[in-house]
Amino acid sequence: MDVEGALLEIVQLPVSERVSFAQRILDSITEEMEETSELKLPAEYRSELDRRIAEGDAHPERGIPWEVVEEEAIHRESR
Repeated sequence: MDVEGALLEIVQLPVSERVSFAQRILDSITEEMEETSELKLPAEYRSELDRRIAEGDAHPERGIPWEVVEEEAIHRESR
């Protein structure tokens, strides 16, 4: 596989398709790491991550959209 050629094609896709593509790649990495046990987190870390994910899923309105976080970070950086 020619990675550079593939990348040149991917960057020509619309942003929404590139985001979807990136998410699918990250998901495949996560799945593979879980299957091969490369992701060895202590049980208390895994438990805390699971708790935070459940909290976020239960109350999505409490989250801050990435665009807002990004804008605030850019604003702070320019001070």
